[in-house]
Amino acid sequence: PALSLSVTLMFTMFRSCFCLLMCFTVHVDSFRTPGSPRYLHTPPERQNPSLPLRVLSPRRFTHSVDSEPTTPRNKRDAPSSPDDIVLIPLTNDSHSLAMIQWSSNVSDTIIMVTRDYRIRQNSFSNFYVSHDYGKTFVKRNDLLKLGSKQTSIENFYQSQANRSRYIMVDVQNKKIFLSKDDCFTFTPRQLSWSPTYLIPHPTLPDVIAALEQQTKNSQLRITTDFGQSWQSVLLGVASFSWGVDGVDHPRTAYVVQGNSVGKTFSVFKTIDLFTSKLSRPFVADVLDFEVIDDYLFAVTNTTPGKSLSLLVSHKRGPLKKAIFPPDERGAMLLEREYYIADSSEGQAFVAVNHASNHTNLYISAAAGHEFSLSLERIFYYNGQSDVSSAQERRYIPYRFLDFHRVAALRGIYISTQQELIGNNRQLRTVITYDKGGEWGYIEAPEYGNKGQTLDCYLPDCSLHLLLQYGRVNPFLRTEDLLSSQAAPSLLLATGTTGSVLGSRYYGVYMSNTGGATWQMILDNEYYYNFGDHGGVIVAAMKSDGGRYIPTNHLLFSCDEGLTWKKKNFTDVDIYIYGVITEPGENTTIFSIYGDYPNKREWVVIRVDMRKELGRNCTDKDYTTWHPSDERHDSGCLLGRDVSFEKRRRDHVCFNGEDSNRRVVTVNCSCTREDYECDFDYEQLGIDAACYPVTGTVFNSAVPASCPGSKTYTVSRGYRRVSGDTCSGGDSVLYEPLSLSCPQGVSITSDALPDGNNYVTTRNKKVKFSVPRPVTDISSLLLRWDFGDGTTTTLQGSNHLLASSLDVTHQYSKTGDFTVTVSILSPSAPTQYNTRRISVRSVLVKARLHLFAVPLPVYVNQEVTLIASYDNATAAEIRYITYKFIEHTSPSITRQTHQPFVKRVFNASENVTITVTINNKASSTYASLQLPVLIPTGNSQMPVGHVSGVAGSTSRMSVIVGCALGAIAIVFLIGFVYACYKYRSNERRFARIVTANMRYNRNKDEGPSLLDSSDDEEEDRRQKNPQIAGHGANDDGDDQLLIA
Repeated sequence: PALSLSVTLMFTMFRSCFCLLMCFTVHVDSFRTPGSPRYLHTPPERQNPSLPLRVLSPRRFTHSVDSEPTTPRNKRDAPSSPDDIVLIPLTNDSHSLAMIQWSSNVSDTIIMVTRDYRIRQNSFSNFYVSHDYGKTFVKRNDLLKLGSKQTSIENFYQSQANRSRYIMVDVQNKKIFLSKDDCFTFTPRQLSWSPTYLIPHPTLPDVIAALEQQTKNSQLRITTDFGQSWQSVLLGVASFSWGVDGVDHPRTAYVVQGNSVGKTFSVFKTIDLFTSKLSRPFVADVLDFEVIDDYLFAVTNTTPGKSLSLLVSHKRGPLKKAIFPPDERGAMLLEREYYIADSSEGQAFVAVNHASNHTNLYISAAAGHEFSLSLERIFYYNGQSDVSSAQERRYIPYRFLDFHRVAALRGIYISTQQELIGNNRQLRTVITYDKGGEWGYIEAPEYGNKGQTLDCYLPDCSLHLLLQYGRVNPFLRTEDLLSSQAAPSLLLATGTTGSVLGSRYYGVYMSNTGGATWQMILDNEYYYNFGDHGGVIVAAMKSDGGRYIPTNHLLFSCDEGLTWKKKNFTDVDIYIYGVITEPGENTTIFSIYGDYPNKREWVVIRVDMRKELGRNCTDKDYTTWHPSDERHDSGCLLGRDVSFEKRRRDHVCFNGEDSNRRVVTVNCSCTREDYECDFDYEQLGIDAACYPVTGTVFNSAVPASCPGSKTYTVSRGYRRVSGDTCSGGDSVLYEPLSLSCPQGVSITSDALPDGNNYVTTRNKKVKFSVPRPVTDISSLLLRWDFGDGTTTTLQGSNHLLASSLDVTHQYSKTGDFTVTVSILSPSAPTQYNTRRISVRSVLVKARLHLFAVPLPVYVNQEVTLIASYDNATAAEIRYITYKFIEHTSPSITRQTHQPFVKRVFNASENVTITVTINNKASSTYASLQLPVLIPTGNSQMPVGHVSGVAGSTSRMSVIVGCALGAIAIVFLIGFVYACYKYRSNERRFARIVTANMRYNRNKDEGPSLLDSSDDEEEDRRQKNPQIAGHGANDDGDDQLLIA
């Protein structure tokens, strides 16, 4: 799909010794052809809802007795009841891919298509349909016949405009089969071209776009009569997107034309389904283009080899260049790739890759043009570029952003932050409750699921959750973090505790407070899901200590993980590949997919948990829950206190699919937490105040168009968090200052100018003046308000001979103040104007100190220079300038807001360092003579404030290091030899099988896919194919050897 993300899950499943590689392909309401641009990416939840939901991919072997798991098997109890557990074997069906689709929430139809992973000349598919919500599946290949050749359905699509309509596609034989009645009947159509990709229109049920992928020119076609006839529209199509309902005209589409790699593309827009000829591009010379909700994004590059540019259009306004803030030194960062992480609630999260392993997350204002930094060093991975290492690309050749938006709760996001220590990537999970304004580590639970103490306390230890990285990494292969609109408070995730994300004691963690607090509910790794609006949680064992094991039972909890019970579903153990339910998580029916250890045959098990919940819930079973982040008592998130009705944890009862509990929203009083730093401002110091970014000149000039009866606004350095609805409270401290447009009078002062404002020092007399009016001033009255609570009145009759009307004032405290003058006359309209003045302390040299750590300083060692001003606040020191005078290199000057800088000296000499601090009203300086030494054999580089250690310690460290190194080499040689002998005897177990897996745009709708690979594919080095609806050009060597 156009500009979507392709993610691969490499899913290692050890039965004795074998592995499985699964591929997740993501789709949006668009598609992309191979060779199309790849500078702009989107997340997995933007899947095309017309395509099947999910792919599970079991790896099947015909095991001999000696290759069976050696763990003892106990005799299992029989299934609990035949009416709540239904086992459906797909007899003699050993296809490697199964695609599942629920029809809709008002229909009991479920369809399933099984086929080979690789479509070959003699491939065929099987079509199953259930009209009783999965109690029975009937094989209906007879419905999909056209001619004498066997049908091989490669994919199928469901219309989102009419959920009872389906299109089955046989690309190889150029056939489509159309149903308008929930798959009871089909109309076959033979085509003269190959329908590689289809995308039904989101609101017009008869309209479908199709792309025929060709070697040189891919051709776009469209039908307006549900596939009865097709019209050729355009050649050379790289990507295609339908317009967005409610934003674009219903018949709008965007087409990106041009298929030459490395060249620019043109975007065409139609608002009449291509009835009119496409003549002039909507936008030209772009490298990439994407349609996401209210936004249009385009990538350009005016200077080849230089930084890219992101263009943004909000609500289909003009495309404007996105502005990202500079780094802490004031330098603009290189922009290499963009990842649109989220565009909900009128604000866009965009991750920008600046360099290898350096990606920052930014958040926009509503218009999407100006961005501020939200999270530094977010974990972004791209297997097609230097963002990943060569070794990583061997087993994770795809791109993803570790970022999750918690469903149903505004402003809560979970992400992963990375830090590169040498060649090692260290990851930590972080969470925000105010839409990226502030991020923090997740506090680990005090106890484990068995009452054991976890001994993990902030800030050195925290809880880490596996998001995208856990799913695509073959050495982790975990379930997704699960959140749902149906259960606002409930989150499930696989995680671990520690200083960083590692492989220590993975378990299943649950939060029933929207991410504020977490509990460990299960040891090891499980497939998990929940139903009945969170009333029941089910889990099936996936692995124990990293080893996959078969099972015949589920674990379930009806009290949010407090207690667990076992429910048998077969009398024979099976390998499970997924526990899924209809998107929405509000039913009690779950589907288990797997196969038998000794039999290559699909088995589907339908489990209904309704009986376990007992009686229907009543009003007494519910309580009110506030999604507070528990950092304060207000319970406010994004300026509002939202309360949800949810079932009491210890009340076991049935909510029901149609349960719709009351939600109450009340706006909160405004506090500092409702505001973030405005554009060109940054937060400094412990007072959390926002100050201008280095080099920014504050400008409050009166706008060119400012009618006398109107007002204009000037930023105080803050802006309200997008979507925040607070009112009153401290809003007057943070909302933009509203100033009246001037009416014929201007204010001047003898204070120091600061742009269009003034700056002075505390306790200094300042003169303010207005020019003498031309008219008679004897009856004039001038009222001055100095903004600090002091006012004065000036009589014009006392200044008849003055050329200007002057007043003096002395400020006794520091801060920013607005001076207002009003000229009242009985014969003329009132004139008034305002001017801002900043009052600062006088900086004293004796209070300024400069020192360096660590000491002594050695050549080629990083040293930190710190300027300290006694009893200072960030408001007193706006600009700090460091000047380095060296004899061997030119002088260097650095200006910053931070009280420290880091420097490495390349020569041994005495360096003179001067620091100057400035608050616009005064300045002072301090100097330091710093000797830079050459390390000697008896010296060791200091750590922290320690200046050195004895040489004997250094020599002993070398001896111990050499001994440990020798032992490690001997061990490594033995290990390699053992692996070689093992692989020689068990070579057939060291193979990778690939399969493709699709993810839906959201979990509220869409089908499910199940996939396993054929034995004949074991010996091949495979590349990722282009899947219908996606077409990502992510070719690469996916082979991985497991000894």
